[in-house]
Amino acid sequence: MPKWLLAIAQATIARGGVTLNVRARPAEGRALVCDAFLLAMLPAPSCAFVLMPRRPGSETGAGENGVVEQLSRLNRGIRAVSLSADLVSNDLHRVPGIEQLSPRELDIVGRLLAGDRVPAIAKALFLSQSTIRNHLAHVYAKLGVSSQQGLIDLLRRSDTES
Repeated sequence: MPKWLLAIAQATIARGGVTLNVRARPAEGRALVCDAFLLAMLPAPSCAFVLMPRRPGSETGAGENGVVEQLSRLNRGIRAVSLSADLVSNDLHRVPGIEQLSPRELDIVGRLLAGDRVPAIAKALFLSQSTIRNHLAHVYAKLGVSSQQGLIDLLRRSDTES
């Protein structure tokens, strides 16, 4: 807990993000080594965070591949936390059903709003295009739209109404 409090204080003071290595213990099972990415939000001392379990063998981060993987993980964590901050700051949280979206679905929606198309999203997330389309189908159902354009219109309309 002291590490968390210090990280929140650092993120708040710096008005930015902080990375923290933690051990998360699920209700059952052994502890997992995770990277925690914290991002300061307003009003202080509010923070958004994401926990990303490390893959077995990535704890050392040795060599060029380890550095590339760590940078990739850091980028994914920052994007996930930034999307949460964007949802709060742009009042997208007012969209009915948005709270039902999973972190992966939010990431895909954020990339779609940024102008990425399904092939680019699939490549960036190391997923197949059909997996991205499946996630989008779940998003459409949760938000009551039937297409990418309907989704984009809904989210942009909500953003301009605030």
